Amino acid sequence: MANLISMVANILMITFVLFSIFSWKKRGVKAKNEIGIKWRKNSWVDIISGIIIGFIAMLGIFFVERGLSFISVTAVNIGRLSIVTLSQILIMAALEELACRGLMLNGLMILTKKKYISVLASAVIFGMAHAGNPHATVISIISNSLGGVMYAIAYLEMKNLFFPIALHFSWNFFQGPIFGFPVSGLNFSGMISQSITSNNTNLMGGLYGPEGGIIGIGFRILVIVLTFIYVYIVVGKSKDNRCKYDCEY
Repeated sequence: MANLISMVANILMITFVLFSIFSWKKRGVKAKNEIGIKWRKNSWVDIISGIIIGFIAMLGIFFVERGLSFISVTAVNIGRLSIVTLSQILIMAALEELACRGLMLNGLMILTKKKYISVLASAVIFGMAHAGNPHATVISIISNSLGGVMYAIAYLEMKNLFFPIALHFSWNFFQGPIFGFPVSGLNFSGMISQSITSNNTNLMGGLYGPEGGIIGIGFRILVIVLTFIYVYIVVGKSKDNRCKYDCEY
């Protein structure tokens, strides 16, 4: 059943990806401009901020789960970090953001003309697409769907892919290769080796990782809050200066 849900989600994703591409082609619009991959002078700030927000969230998850004795640290080995792993995480994050936010979300917005409905629909599809991952649960699907909302907000508020890619990369990189958690059911050799000391899977996510638990859901909400703080307080992206920030490259 889980694999069927994942397959249906991927079919829907491909459908909306193709719909956005054909719609732009029909209108004579350049896809790269609509997707938001044009570098601008403040893009490096978005990238650094996305990495910091992801790190704060995963550091919080680590200390909360360790403080509650859900996990224990068995070893720390800096030598486990590698360029190959870093590259894998970055490529995965970039491809998912390109497909799910840059293309699928835009396709849904073109079709429905409703931003919030499109965000919700794309997030549910994103969550369902992870249903076939090892150790996936109902909570993990809900959490991944909230993750879809999280990345969609980052994308739409900044009108570019650099911020959500950095956020997505940071979330996954610190989750797996640094703190040693499973990443959506997938295992990476983490710098920190840890063992699960609790069977409270609903809270801490178990073998699926923090994304499969209520604690992870709480920190996804924190990421959304931090994203709005960055957008509207740090950047100061009000209606009056929105174009000033978005239009200067």
